[in-house]
Parts: sequence; structure tokens; C-alpha cells
Amino acid sequence: SAEEILARIRRRADDEPAYVLLSYAQSLDGSIAHGASTDERLLLSGRASLALTHAVRNAVDAVAIGVGTALADDPRLTVRLRWPPETAAPPRDDDDDDVVPQPAAVVFDSRARTPPDGRLVAQARHGRRVFVVVSATRGADDDDDSCLAHRVAALRARGVVVTACPPARTGDRVDLRAALAMLRAEHHVRSVMVEGGAAIIDTVLSHNLADDVLLTIAPVFVGGLRAAPSSGSRVARLDATLVASLGDDAIVYGSTVVDETTTAPSTP
Repeated sequence: SAEEILARIRRRADDEPAYVLLSYAQSLDGSIAHGASTDERLLLSGRASLALTHAVRNAVDAVAIGVGTALADDPRLTVRLRWPPETAAPPRDDDDDDVVPQPAAVVFDSRARTPPDGRLVAQARHGRRVFVVVSATRGADDDDDSCLAHRVAALRARGVVVTACPPARTGDRVDLRAALAMLRAEHHVRSVMVEGGAAIIDTVLSHNLADDVLLTIAPVFVGGLRAAPSSGSRVARLDATLVASLGDDAIVYGSTVVDETTTAPSTP
């Protein structure tokens, strides 16, 4: 049941010294967003499964996304829906007096493109911990890149903690493994819920960074952007899987296992 899934996540988030949960919603054909032909946001999760997502956010230290999601969706990443969904009240407003403690928010953003006027940054001005992790090759205090320096300064002026991590081996993206270790060691962020987008999901699965996966499957076909990992010969699968029905959605939860001997199917 969904209650059993939530209880297991809460136990792991409380007990593990380091815990990473990958959580996202997809359609029946694996799409997590519309294709390149539209900028319209794709809303997949029903209200009940959204309430579960918010309950899980309330169980972890931080919720993390990539900068692409921050730019495309301007998310809040807050806990607004009550659990269980049968008693869910209308969503809380940001200025609601009945506000639960919010998890920290993390944006993996190599070039500090997180909008300083976005909803996440606005919460930093009201005391919520908001981190933007940039690539060390584009150092947060690099005077040679005045545009980057101005973007970093604008975020810091609004209360955002901007910190640098080594780049990934290819390109200038943030090394997610190093970033998660830094957040744990320097900011006491032990449990992290990673919510996407596609590039982050690919990296987390391909590099075996998630302990667990929580997947919401909506009963629709989209034909849009998929989030399948480009893992080559490393195939991620789930173990100790729990499956639940929540509203019209299917919820799949389990611990990640990488099978080094199985080759991922090629794309025709």
C-alpha cells in the first residue's frame, strides 16, 4: 500500500547516514514531459499521488532538481498537500499560517542560471534553506566571468547558499556524487529526494546514485520526452519492490540494484 511505501521511506530517511531517493512521474510510454514542439508543462500525477509526493518531501532533509526544471517549471518544491489524501485539504498558500517545516531545496546548476526572481529563491528570503550548486570550473567567485559573478551575487543577495563542486568528467555539469557528499558533510543534508528533470534522472540511474526509486505512472500515453538512462552495459533495476494503486495512478517503489552483466537494449 501507499502507507507501507511511505513508512519504508520515512524509516530509511531517518536511519540511514546517507539516503538518496529518486522520485518522478511518467506516462505509460515513459514520457516525463512534452516533446520539443511545446513549452507547455505536462501534469501527470493525480491529486492523491501528489499528496504522497508531498508527504515524502516532508520526510527528507532536502528536495533536489536540475536547473532545467527550475527554468521550465518555476517550482516551489514545498509540502502543501496533506496526507492521507482522503483528508487532503486545499493546497496551502505560501503565506498560510499553518505551514509545516519545509525541506531544504537544492538546484544543481553549473552556471548559476537559477532565476533570482523565481519562487524557490523567494522562499530563501523568508528563511528556507535554498542551495544552488555550481561547477567549480565556473567558480562562484571567478572574477574572469563577470556574468556568472553577477548571477551568483544576485542569488546570494536573496539568501541563497551558492556553493561549488567539481564538474562531471564530461562537460561542465556538476558532479552529482560530489555534490551530494558535499551537502551531507558541510550542510548536514543526509536524506535527499531527487525529482528531475530528464538529465538528472539519467545521471542518477546511470551512475547508481539512488538508494531507492519512487515512480508514479499515470494512465496516459504522451509520446514526449523520456527519462530512460543511457547506462550502456549497466542496467538499473528495482529490488524489494512495492506496487500500489493511488487514485488513477500506479506507484512503484523499490531499492536500486545495478546488474553489471546485463546489457541495456539498443535503440533502433
